[in-house]
Amino acid sequence: MTYKGFFSPAKSAKWIWGVGPALVLPTATEDRYASDKWSAGVSAVALSMPGKWVVGVLAQNVWSFAGDSDAADVNKFVFQYFINYNLDNGWYLTSTPVITANWEASS
Repeated sequence: MTYKGFFSPAKSAKWIWGVGPALVLPTATEDRYASDKWSAGVSAVALSMPGKWVVGVLAQNVWSFAGDSDAADVNKFVFQYFINYNLDNGWYLTSTPVITANWEASS
């Protein structure tokens, strides 16, 4: 489970942005899906809403700080850009690919 919190200005102009903590709790029941390490780091978001569009980016990096000493260390990066077009009657089109990097991987 990942928690991300953002601190951002109360008033914004064309771009809305925020920075804050990211905390990863080791809740997976299968070792192949996650590490047995607690991890924390920093996250950032920036977005704009021109007309019917919402466009922006989200990034975070977390490092392990506690947990099972036999588990591999964590140093993971996530980058996601998002594009959303709002249609009538609550419908929308969206694209939100996620790019990840495990800086501890051997290659």
